[in-house]
Amino acid sequence: MLVFAIIPYIIVEYIKQNEGNKFNVKELFLFVLKKPKLILGISLIPLGLFIHMLYLHLKIGDGLAFVHIQRVWGEGEGTIFEVVFKSLKSIQDYRFYHAIWAIWGFISVYHLFKAKRYDEAVLSLILLAIPLSVKIQSTPRYIIGSFFPVVSMCDMIEKKNKFEIGVFLIMAVIMECILYSDWIVSAPYLC
Repeated sequence: MLVFAIIPYIIVEYIKQNEGNKFNVKELFLFVLKKPKLILGISLIPLGLFIHMLYLHLKIGDGLAFVHIQRVWGEGEGTIFEVVFKSLKSIQDYRFYHAIWAIWGFISVYHLFKAKRYDEAVLSLILLAIPLSVKIQSTPRYIIGSFFPVVSMCDMIEKKNKFEIGVFLIMAVIMECILYSDWIVSAPYLC
């Protein structure tokens, strides 16, 4: 999936180097071929997945066992938007809180696209889609860990007045406190 995050970066770099010229797919292809390290790097991204799939195939006979097991656990059914909307309906459950994190992630992706930071937006969207395609519980961890939504939110509050920044910071502290309490309750042995 992360291979797709490199494509907008390559296109943006091609456009920067060819300002004023028309976009040409053939020239873009030649631009990429002139960078053997880039081709090698793109080729190595899925290598770990393929090695893991080979191991699973040799060990248990199913190279996609990590995908097929999701149905047994009752996860991974529906699109990422269905997962978020289903979670928003359960207000009394932790999934509602995680759905708010997902909405925050979507807002930051929108802001990155609006700011024409396409490579960051695509990578952020991919990193948001990964936990939402399986289980919404991992969404806060992916959003905080991916760094791009955090940078996007900092860009957004930079243009606000002091009151709006204060409200945003209070909301962020509340969300973090809920996240920490959720972590401590679900893993009491860490305390």
